[in-house]
Amino acid sequence: MPNSTTRRFSAFTLVELMIVIGVISILAAMTFPAVGFVRNRAQQNACLSNMRQWGMAFSGYLDEHRGKFPSPFGKDDKEVWYNVLSPYLGEPSMKELCDADKAPVAGQSGRTAYLCPVDRAGDLFEDEKTGSKQPYSSYAMNANIADSVSKSGGKRLRLPQLRHPSTFVVLAESGIGCEDGITRTKLHTAGPAGDAFRHSRSINLCFADGSAGRFAEEDIHPDSPDNVAAGHIIWSAEVDAEN
Repeated sequence: MPNSTTRRFSAFTLVELMIVIGVISILAAMTFPAVGFVRNRAQQNACLSNMRQWGMAFSGYLDEHRGKFPSPFGKDDKEVWYNVLSPYLGEPSMKELCDADKAPVAGQSGRTAYLCPVDRAGDLFEDEKTGSKQPYSSYAMNANIADSVSKSGGKRLRLPQLRHPSTFVVLAESGIGCEDGITRTKLHTAGPAGDAFRHSRSINLCFADGSAGRFAEEDIHPDSPDNVAAGHIIWSAEVDAEN
């Protein structure tokens, strides 16, 4: 009778199984935050890329209009930044998108220079005064530029008037809608509204010289001669512009 070979099968014990599960849990706990960090950083960089594109658009527009800035808001579609700068990006203007019923929708419209990837605020906001619906963008032009127009007898601010174009904000992330146009946020001298700091309490800004960068909330200082002299970010045209 042939010898029979006895096969012995080994199996995980309960202790070994618990050890394997524990190791997998630890690896997952280490990996998931890293994945989230990479995703958030990619979104931050995409938003900053938008700002840099708008900065190039501002530079192109200013070169062709003798340094005159477009309007931050208003009923004249031909002068508002989100309609006159978009051709420099190869994107449809906001007016064209709205006329075609294709207004940008935060979180749904895919890659567009009008929206920050982190922004989930929505597509249309309701004007508190009129009840009408207005288009939405993640960005807003510095409304202090419009104030300088009204205080100078209707003359639009020009780039050569600025003494510090590399620190004077022209476009910032925004999260608040206002009357009379797209997402108008009054960027006061102390800085923008708190809900615009979408990126770990930091914000992307575009400056009059066409540059762009990310800044922490604590880097936003009130406008004053001392802060201007120190090279801090400038919001008010009155502080920075020569008469």
